[in-house]
Amino acid sequence: MEGIRENGRAAFAVPLEVLFDAPRWALSANKEPYTAKAGKLEAAKVSDPSLWTTKAEAEKWLQRHRRALEAKGEVHLGLLLGGEVVEGYVLVGIDVDWKHAPKADGMPAEVALALGELLWATYTEWSLSGKGLHLLGVLPAENLPRKEAETIEVSEGVQIELYAYPTMGGRYFVWTGRKVEGSPLQLANLALFWAAALQAEEDKKPKRQLSPHAELARLVAAKEGTRHNTLKEVAAKFAARLLLTPWRSRIEEAARQTGLPEKEIQQLLDYFARKEAEWAKQRGVYVPPAPLSEAPDGLD
Repeated sequence: MEGIRENGRAAFAVPLEVLFDAPRWALSANKEPYTAKAGKLEAAKVSDPSLWTTKAEAEKWLQRHRRALEAKGEVHLGLLLGGEVVEGYVLVGIDVDWKHAPKADGMPAEVALALGELLWATYTEWSLSGKGLHLLGVLPAENLPRKEAETIEVSEGVQIELYAYPTMGGRYFVWTGRKVEGSPLQLANLALFWAAALQAEEDKKPKRQLSPHAELARLVAAKEGTRHNTLKEVAAKFAARLLLTPWRSRIEEAARQTGLPEKEIQQLLDYFARKEAEWAKQRGVYVPPAPLSEAPDGLD
């Protein structure tokens, strides 16, 4: 299914309605999950999906137990994250919060900048406080990140939490139903955003910073007989670390400043394009390879 574009590239998306008939719904009062699976209202556990049900059934529970729930706090449905929604794709969530930001009125500019096209590419709704967002999407099951939960500090008082659980459970979102205007009723493949967000967080650590000039200086200093292998290594590192950023032009500029021969600059950029497409495809997003200006020597 190719219903959206992610940074100009075709991207996979799943209709939001596939969630409705899945047994991943419960009730929520004061942000705590509740179930009525046994006919009476009781606490639900995210670690026990057997207590959860379909959206339609949860709405019936809500009608029957609303008064008891309202005595506990604000009432909504709850949606269980994790597990496959269609074959090969797992439901993931992004929780954006800025209620502790110095200026918490309206969506902070840094949030809009950090999320970019995702606000119009995947289902997004306002949180209970109105000072946060919940985004739902999918990730390829075979390429889930090692950590199931990750927190990224965007700025003072503004953070993004990423949740990716291989099986259903581990985390749930309060379903407010307050959709952000312009947000589609679909679940986009968040692979590129997820990888870029995690990489950006890694790059905050000085020892992990990737310096194009330093890498290219290493390439310039490489001895004959090792230059092609070094070139391929550097290009592959750039492709894996710098996807979604305007680094192609920066690599080219840095290569010229470093004194790399013109032929090797073109070889570097061509191989970078190949590895970028390969890296993205492994994460479930097809990226058409950039046309090669010529068949680069020694890179086949």
